[in-house]
Amino acid sequence: MPVAAGVACLSGVVTYAIFRIPFVGSFLMVFILAAGTLLACDFRLMATLGVLATVALIYYGHRRNVVDLVGQKKRGEESRSGTFTH
Repeated sequence: MPVAAGVACLSGVVTYAIFRIPFVGSFLMVFILAAGTLLACDFRLMATLGVLATVALIYYGHRRNVVDLVGQKKRGEESRSGTFTH
């Protein structure tokens, strides 16, 4: 779905501009692209399994960033420190 690709790109840039944490914008882009793929493929089993596997692997690759961000929020620290990787 070309619309999903355009929306994903725009949302990633806007999210980064607001939060200044690259992986947050990337996650939003991934979820929008995943939704667009599922819609374009009518939620067929293989497409759905492929999307779920892709999202799971991307999350797995960023899990340390998620843990660090949640830890900062719990401690009340500023999340715009730029200490996260992408």
